[in-house]
Amino acid sequence: MDAPSLLRLAFNDLHTELMDDVAGLDDQDLFWQPAAGVNHIGFLLWHIVRDEDTVICQSVLRQPELWTRGSWANRFAMDAEAQGTGFESAELPTFRYPLADLLAYAWDVWAQTADAIGSLDPARLEEPLPWSKDWKLANLLTTGCLSHGWVHLGEIRQLRGLRGWRFRE
Repeated sequence: MDAPSLLRLAFNDLHTELMDDVAGLDDQDLFWQPAAGVNHIGFLLWHIVRDEDTVICQSVLRQPELWTRGSWANRFAMDAEAQGTGFESAELPTFRYPLADLLAYAWDVWAQTADAIGSLDPARLEEPLPWSKDWKLANLLTTGCLSHGWVHLGEIRQLRGLRGWRFRE
């Protein structure tokens, strides 16, 4: 298996796990916080999808993000630049969206990722990133996007556990 195929498989696994862990959540569950300032599942899910959109568009496709290109920021009435990094925790209680709309955006992002990674020339994985002297595109895709997504998925699962929900084993 070549590196792009492995990356595509890894992204697909993350997407499948995310969908399984948010399926059937209502607004109360999606936006529940165990304490003030703690991220809720809704924020974490949005942030994972936004981060992937940003990474794939800026570094792989070299085009504007779906968030702006597809007018998703307007549909959600959110900042076109926002993707969660530096988000003020005081904003969490009012951070809301319909889950069905976020999942529609997520499916668009995930289809874009599958296409972008599926057609990625493996040599590009060695490309240095303009903002880092150490990282290459491979680091950004694996650590900056995939690992980052899995860490936040762990937070989602922690929140589910605090609510007493069991997940499949």
